[in-house]
Amino acid sequence: IATAMILILSQEPKKRKLPAILAFLLLLAGGSYFVQTTLAADISINSGSVEFGQGIARTTTCDNAVLVTPLSRFVNAQGSGSHRFVGVSLSEIDSNSGKCSGKDFIIKAYSNSGSLVNLFSNGGQSYNSLRVYDNAGNFYLVSAGSEMDVISSGENPSADLSNTSFTVTFDTPMADADEVKFISVESTDHVDTGVIYYGSSSYQLVSNEISWQAAYLDITTPVDGQCKYRRNGQCGYFAAITSDAERQAVVSSVGDSEMWLGGSDIQEEGIWKWIDGPQFGTLFSAGYTNWAGGEPNDSGNEDALQTYSGTNTEWNDLPVGDGFHLKYLIEYSPDFRSRTNRLLPTYYDLGTTGPGGGRIFYYSASGFNCGSGFSATGSPTGGKCHYLEAAPRTWSGGAGDPTISWATNVNGNLVTSVTGARETAIGSGYKNSLAIEAQNGNVAASSAAVAARAYRGGSESDWYLPSKDELNELIINRVIADALEGYWSSSEGAADGAWDQGSNGNQGLARPGKQQTTPVRPIRAF
Repeated sequence: IATAMILILSQEPKKRKLPAILAFLLLLAGGSYFVQTTLAADISINSGSVEFGQGIARTTTCDNAVLVTPLSRFVNAQGSGSHRFVGVSLSEIDSNSGKCSGKDFIIKAYSNSGSLVNLFSNGGQSYNSLRVYDNAGNFYLVSAGSEMDVISSGENPSADLSNTSFTVTFDTPMADADEVKFISVESTDHVDTGVIYYGSSSYQLVSNEISWQAAYLDITTPVDGQCKYRRNGQCGYFAAITSDAERQAVVSSVGDSEMWLGGSDIQEEGIWKWIDGPQFGTLFSAGYTNWAGGEPNDSGNEDALQTYSGTNTEWNDLPVGDGFHLKYLIEYSPDFRSRTNRLLPTYYDLGTTGPGGGRIFYYSASGFNCGSGFSATGSPTGGKCHYLEAAPRTWSGGAGDPTISWATNVNGNLVTSVTGARETAIGSGYKNSLAIEAQNGNVAASSAAVAARAYRGGSESDWYLPSKDELNELIINRVIADALEGYWSSSEGAADGAWDQGSNGNQGLARPGKQQTTPVRPIRAF
C-alpha cells in the first residue's frame, strides 16, 4: 500500500497569489520521500475567485503521478460564513491493466492534531474515509455509506486509460476547510464486496428468493421519496442484460443460480420489454436476447423474465406472481439517478387493500380495456387497467350490502331498455353504469347502478356496478372480497331483465325482474 500525505497550507479566502511550493511525505514500505509541486486548485464563490488548498501530484503504488485536488464550497451564514470541505478529485490516473485498474483508492483527511476528520454523514452515522474502485477507468464508490444518496461520483473515463479521473462530492459534508490539514490517498488491491462490475454499471444480486412481482415492487417502490436502492448517487433498477458480453461478465459471475431480470410482456402478450431503468420501454426485438429453445412459450400466463442456471444462463418466461421464488438482480448506472417511469403504479396481491379502500379480487397481467369508453385509453390509468377492487361490505353505512332494484317500473310492468348497457366483458361495467345513470326518467335515483356510482371510497369517483363477467370474478373470489351474497350486474339482458349471479355461482337473467331488490356491491377498475 502506498500512501500520499498531502499538506493543505491555505483554506481561507484570500487574494490570488502564485501557487505555493508544497512538501509532503510519501510513505512507502522501507523508506520515505519528500516531493514538491507547483500546482494550485482555484474555486469561485459569489465574492470572486479564491484559492483553496493545492492540486497535488503524488506517487502511489499503481501510478507515479496522480493529481489530487481538494474541493470546497462557501456556505453563507448570518454575520459570517465558512468554506466547507465538500469533496476531492483525482486525475491523471493510469487505469491500464497492471497499473491502477483493479485497485482501490482509499481517501482520508486529517486535522492539525493528526486525527481523522469526519467527511460526511448519513442516517446519523459519520464517515471518515472513502474507498473508490478503479475498473479500467470506470470508478465506483465502495466505501461505507455509498449505497445511500450521500455521495455522487463523476464517471467519465477518458479514451486514453493512461489519463483518467474521478470526482467525489459529499451531499452532507461535515468538515470546514480550515479543519483539514492533510489528505491521504492510498492505493491497494480491490476488496471484493459482492458487487459485480461491468463497464460503467455495477450490479447487486439480492439473495432473498421472492416472486418477480414482489421483486419489482421491492426495487421500484420509493422510500421517503427516494429510490430504495442507491449506490454512488445512482438509483438501483431491475437489471437489463443487453449484450452477450454483459451476460458473461455479470450473470455468469454469480454462480450456478437462477434469477429474475427486469424484462416482461405484462403490458401486451408477446411484446417483451425492459421495464425499469434507462432501458425502460425498450423492446427485446430491438436488441439482444438469450431465449432458451422454445421460449418464451407463455405456458400458464408467463410474463416474467428469468435466467436458467448453467454456463449459458439462457432466458425463460415464468408467471409474475406467487408460485416461483427466485433471487433477483439490481443494476446501477450513471445514466439512471432517479425513477420517473414505473410499469404500474404498484402491485397488489389478491385480497389486499386497493387504493379505494376495497379488496383486490381480480388481476390481469396483460391488462384489459376499461373506463367510460371501455377502451385501451380508459380511466383512470390513461391506458389499460390491471386490477378490480370491491368496496367493503359496509360500503353503504350498514352492516351488510343493501338490496336495491336494478330499475324502476315504467308504465306498470314495462321497463324501457337502457341504450349502451349490454356490455358483459371485464372492464365494461363502468360504461354500463354511466349509461344507466344517464337514462333519466327510466331509472330511479335509488337504482343499483346509481347507488354504486355514488360511492366514494378512498375519495375515488369511479366506482360502478360490475358487468356480468366482472361479477363472475367477484363471486369466484367472494371469500377474499368478503362478498358472500348474490348481486346485480350492470349488464342488461332485455328491456325488462338484467343479469344477476347468486353466491352459488349461478348466473341468471332476472326477467321480468329489474324492479326486484337484490344486493349491490360497487367495484372499480385501475
